[in-house]
Amino acid sequence: MKETPQGVSVVKCGIGSVNWNEHYHPRLLQHVSDVNQATTQTYFFARYILLQEFSKGLSDDLSYITESFFKQIFMALTVREREQGARAPETLKTRKLIADYLEGYMGTGFSKVPLRNPASAANNEACRMFTAYKNNISCYFGEQLHHVVNVLMNVHTRVSGICKKLKGKPGQTRKSINAACREQVYEPARRLKEAIRSRTPDTTNLDDFALEQFAKLQGVLSAYKDDYKFRKDDRYYDVKAAPLNHLKAYYHLAVLLEKEHKASIQPFPIRRSWIPAHTLIDLPVLRANILDRTKEPHAVFDRNEKDPKKAWSKVLDMQSAPMKDKHKREFQGSAFTDGVSICIIHKTDTEVERCHTQHQKRTNNTAGPASDLASASASASDLASASASASASVPNSKPKGKRKYKRKSKDDASDDDSEEKPEFQYINKLTPDELSKFD
Repeated sequence: MKETPQGVSVVKCGIGSVNWNEHYHPRLLQHVSDVNQATTQTYFFARYILLQEFSKGLSDDLSYITESFFKQIFMALTVREREQGARAPETLKTRKLIADYLEGYMGTGFSKVPLRNPASAANNEACRMFTAYKNNISCYFGEQLHHVVNVLMNVHTRVSGICKKLKGKPGQTRKSINAACREQVYEPARRLKEAIRSRTPDTTNLDDFALEQFAKLQGVLSAYKDDYKFRKDDRYYDVKAAPLNHLKAYYHLAVLLEKEHKASIQPFPIRRSWIPAHTLIDLPVLRANILDRTKEPHAVFDRNEKDPKKAWSKVLDMQSAPMKDKHKREFQGSAFTDGVSICIIHKTDTEVERCHTQHQKRTNNTAGPASDLASASASASDLASASASASASVPNSKPKGKRKYKRKSKDDASDDDSEEKPEFQYINKLTPDELSKFD
């Protein structure tokens, strides 16, 4: 197995492959269920807050929509011990915003989730939510803006009318009909799309009908701060560079479609799936929610026990194939699981040090809770990206399709013979002879 540049490898297998202790399996399932319930409600509550803010016209500055924003929402929906220590002004401002709408949201019948030590789960899920919001805007805003222009310009109906009108007339060919559609419908719509590309649209080339539709787009075009400038003076470029700055404009696109009685769009990602997603289990979460050693919150962050394998050995078999060291990578005490399958994170010492340094910088910059994570806990964003890129297959499963396998040279084989080969390996690293064992 070659070492990746990040020094991280992910082994995915069934929960039975690591011989999970049956005594702690109900606690694991309960924790996964609690985290997924809190995550689902965080999506809905974030949507509720943003809808209230945008509908009242209260927020032109969207700089508060960060990972910390989603993290504080997640924390507000859980029952936890009161935190100690000072908070940064940005954090206090975010919490005040959330508190203004929390009572109204709780009126829907939602009850807070009793989740101990929610900081680890909050960091991980906030990273996913923040990424979901950015990807939703970056991938679909420009496309939906063009769609709204086509709806306002009534492109489909007008083209159909021109085709029906000219099709029966003598001397009209397909080429002439297409030219008429292009001149009367497509070209005015294209000019309108190009006009709204700039921060200060130039409407000199628009006809009267296009100007009427341009006036309807003012809610979308003015959904920014007065001094905000598009990068390269290009709206579509700026959407890719800073997608969250266009969230309010995306909201007004949805409102405009509803006013036109057309199928609306969803500017705010929500979670509808009832299938639990993989949840981060690190050392603090393991002690607080799985092992449940004590109810004292300070005992969760026991920094004296530096070896995570000692704690994990109580719930799974550290000698199982997925848990064994992968060359220079070792299990550092973090995994993702949904109660059925599990992703084991293996890291090099260099990667662990890099994660600790990055986490320390983020803690200093964001000034989160004083005991957000233990020093042995890795960065949630790094673990989330590692989990998403997991390419390992579950043992006893056949590879899909035909693949070419490169046989190892004699030199490579001699080096590999000096080390013990675990039965569980990445499928794309196996030779044809080794692959036959899984058939």
